Amino acid sequence: GELVDRRIAGLEQLVKSLEDAVGRLESRVATLEESSVPIQEAPSIRRSESGELSPDTTVQLPSWGSMAALRSTPALVGRSLLLLAGGFFLRALTEAGTLAPRTGVALGLAYAGAWVALAAADAHRGRHGSAGFCAACAALIGNPLLFEAVTSFGVMSEGVAAIALAVMTAVGLAVAVHWNMHIAAWVFGAGVLATAVALAMARPPGEVASAVVVALGLAWLWVEDKRGWSVLTWLTALAANVAVLRLTALAVTTHDFPAGFGTVHPWVVGSLQAMLVVGYVGWSVVRALRGRRPLRGFDVTQTVAAWLIGWGGAVRLAGVHGWGTTGLSVCCLIVAVAAYAGAFAFVDRRHG
Repeated sequence: GELVDRRIAGLEQLVKSLEDAVGRLESRVATLEESSVPIQEAPSIRRSESGELSPDTTVQLPSWGSMAALRSTPALVGRSLLLLAGGFFLRALTEAGTLAPRTGVALGLAYAGAWVALAAADAHRGRHGSAGFCAACAALIGNPLLFEAVTSFGVMSEGVAAIALAVMTAVGLAVAVHWNMHIAAWVFGAGVLATAVALAMARPPGEVASAVVVALGLAWLWVEDKRGWSVLTWLTALAANVAVLRLTALAVTTHDFPAGFGTVHPWVVGSLQAMLVVGYVGWSVVRALRGRRPLRGFDVTQTVAAWLIGWGGAVRLAGVHGWGTTGLSVCCLIVAVAAYAGAFAFVDRRHG
């Protein structure tokens, strides 16, 4: 008992020292960012034809703001390393058995959530560099932790971890979009995509994780519409297509699955097929009807791919399981009418 008390006291002292160090770094960063006072323009000196020196044009010298930004970058990197160290510290305590697995995972997720809140607070104060670093660190802490909560610690099911992943990413993307932190948005998007795919592979068939992938692809359409960040648009759409196509192939197969393979639910697969069609095809139709932005190659390509994988996969799924196709036929007619309306509206606006 005395040995455990000494270890706990040592851990508490270490955590307190880390908190003090982060506090000192934050105060230094705030001081540097608030001291952005520009230096006055200094006259340049040129030599006249008679050999005398006389003032000529002015030269803009660097401002204290730019110098403070350069000085604050190492501080932000150092603080980010401390944040990541805190996450790895909690993981080490959990792996060593000092913390119960459920407690360690809960503390780690709370730790990541706290830094998302701090990122929003920094962005509200105009400290976008600090906010971006905090948001990126939160994603780098939370995503691997959720994966290990399923695979290594066994304290979460694949479904619960995927839902928690979706909630954390939704909050992170909302903060990044609202405060225009594009790097943080990319980190959150790429992080959830990699984690969801890894969860689906580690716990097959990975229906809930695949649903997160499809939801991310549709959510990124909103992100692109709000901020114009198109870096992950193609990648998330491709991942959504592959996820639905994979589950469709599993749902229509007649072979037995290997040991440890979960059950494939046809109604879940059908729901994801509907999400793919309604989401991407509907978005392209709405984009054409609004007419504010021209249709791109992505809109055409992804509309065709989503229709073939979603509606075509649904026809195949209905045939294998003996479902009726009346609903699919009605869906096809509705989409056809909407597509014609969007096409005529687009042509009318473009060519009169």
